[in-house]
Amino acid sequence: MVYANTRAAYHPAENGTLLIHKDYDAAEICQSICTFFSEAGLPGASVVRLPVSEYQQSFDIGWFLLPPDGVRVKASPSDRLVARSNKAGDHCGYSPLADLKGTLISNHSAARPAVMQMHEIKSFILDN
Repeated sequence: MVYANTRAAYHPAENGTLLIHKDYDAAEICQSICTFFSEAGLPGASVVRLPVSEYQQSFDIGWFLLPPDGVRVKASPSDRLVARSNKAGDHCGYSPLADLKGTLISNHSAARPAVMQMHEIKSFILDN
C-alpha cells in the first residue's frame, strides 16, 4: 500500500483539508502541526474538527488546517516548508477572519440537482 506509513496528509488541492490516519492519535498530530508553525516563527496555526465523520482509505477526512495569518500551506514538496505569503485569498472553505467571511448564494438551495453523468458534463463544457 502506498500510504501504509502515512500518519497525516494535506490535501493536494491545498483547500485546508487534513487527512489523519485512523490508527494514529489525531490530537497528537494536530499539536505537532501547531508546534511546527510556532517553532518556525509563525504562531497561530490551529486544526479544527469538521462536523463530518467520513473515512477514505483509512484516513479521517474530518479535519481542517487553519494556518497562521498570512501563511499559505502548500501540498507540493519544496525545500522551503513554511514561508510568509502576500496572497490575499484562497479557495479555502473556511477562515476565522471576519474580513474573509461571505455569503454563498445558490439557485438550488431547496433541492440538489441530479448528479451529472460524464457525457453530460462533457456536453455542458463543450456546448457552453
